[in-house]
Amino acid sequence: MRLLNMQGLWPVLLIPLILLLYFKKHQEKEIKISSIKIWDEVLKEAEGIRTKNINKYLLLFLEIMIVISIALALSDPYLVKGKAEDEITVFLDSSISMNSVEKGESHFQLAKEEINKFLHTLKDDVRINLVLIDSDENVLLERGSKKEGIDILKKISCSDFPLNLNKFSEIKSQFDGEKVFITDKDVNFDGSVIKVGKDFDNLGITYGYYDYYNGDLIYKIKNYSSKRKEVHISISDEEGNKAIDKWSIGPGEEKDMFFHPKKEKNVFIVSIENEDSLSEDNKYTIPVGQKYKKSVVLVGDNLFFDSALKSIPQINYVKKDKISSGDKKFDLYIFADNQSAENNIEDSGVWYLDPEWEISGLKTRTEEIHEDEGSFLSDLDMSKTYVNNAKYLNDIKNFHPLLKGEGGSFMVYGMKKGEKVMYSSLDFNNTNFVMTPYFPIVIKESIGWFFDGDYLLDKEEFTNPPSQLVVGDMNNRDANERKAVSYTPLKPIKNYSILLALVLLVMEWKVYKNAF
Repeated sequence: MRLLNMQGLWPVLLIPLILLLYFKKHQEKEIKISSIKIWDEVLKEAEGIRTKNINKYLLLFLEIMIVISIALALSDPYLVKGKAEDEITVFLDSSISMNSVEKGESHFQLAKEEINKFLHTLKDDVRINLVLIDSDENVLLERGSKKEGIDILKKISCSDFPLNLNKFSEIKSQFDGEKVFITDKDVNFDGSVIKVGKDFDNLGITYGYYDYYNGDLIYKIKNYSSKRKEVHISISDEEGNKAIDKWSIGPGEEKDMFFHPKKEKNVFIVSIENEDSLSEDNKYTIPVGQKYKKSVVLVGDNLFFDSALKSIPQINYVKKDKISSGDKKFDLYIFADNQSAENNIEDSGVWYLDPEWEISGLKTRTEEIHEDEGSFLSDLDMSKTYVNNAKYLNDIKNFHPLLKGEGGSFMVYGMKKGEKVMYSSLDFNNTNFVMTPYFPIVIKESIGWFFDGDYLLDKEEFTNPPSQLVVGDMNNRDANERKAVSYTPLKPIKNYSILLALVLLVMEWKVYKNAF
């Protein structure tokens, strides 16, 4: 057994006082008896006094045990479970949910206090590994001393990232010895688990975006609590205009919500006005205006591309005859009319519409156009889509087909010198493809591939909450792991000490009642 709060032993100082009072009260007194009859009565009473003395000594013992039990309860006693290890690895959950506040103290602070208690129970020669876990891992201490671990705890803070269980599964196998995981979540783990926090009464915004076509703000709010909640929402812009909304969300439900602002602004801020456990996911910033859109330039003439690009509201589109060295940088360059990038373009995507150097030959027959099943395009029914005088692209290493015919590819995509590149050999003047509804879809989804689906830039100035608090399956257990156990390496016995004190008080009362 270990005592984590030695100052709690102060009630033990009362024991000498109890003994002093007890024996002072029971000092022997000399009594002169003048009658034999009275002496017989004294002898009879002596038999009863002997029994009373036994009860009084029992009372004294119970009183001392009560004081000891109270002292133990105040000193925060723990039993150390399991065998001693030479090396112990402590994994500390530092993900966003650990910012949750419960009774004025965050789950992360509670976790640090638990680690501090645990480290104080270890021998000085035990080697400590301390690892922070959120969306990644951060090894703070490797085979360090107990003192180093305690000192580091004072300096660390929580993050705004989710807990990535997949990453956690990879890193934990790299450490030997006993493993301890401190978290506020119910997860499977092949080691000791110290869970902190009991309540997670929380409403959180998990996603938000602006529908440029309908002019709607669309956002998601999740109710993490076990009760239905009425969520109060405010939506504001950079000019201070504010609207109020209200929805009811069931326990564990994630709900899509819509708001139609009167006009497009640069930024919209969605906020949850309810007070809950976690404030870090109560605000979501949605950049919308021109200053946050990525830029696309069409270099040269292509009427069909020009029209399609103008119809995409998520981008800043510019058309230029040529690119000069003094021009501003664009996020995507589209070269038409057999033009090539004369300037050294870095950190931007490039799309060539008629690259003679990558075209294999000329076909005089009509060729049907199909999307490649393994491409990023959504499922498009491009039957009856054709091109005359079909030109095929060369086979380019590490490039993948996007649109193809029977004899080869018309459009391919891939990486070149670390940047995304796309080639197209279609003659847009000799195809019905540009007259179908699929043409602007292919253009938009291709631009989406260049931008990884993210049309906005400069978002690093905004810190939005993650879409999930936990990434990975919380119930997943690796095949090579033994059954996960949920216990603390330190077993608290404070409650048992309190219970013992109560039982002893009851016993004392009964003995006292019988004695007097």
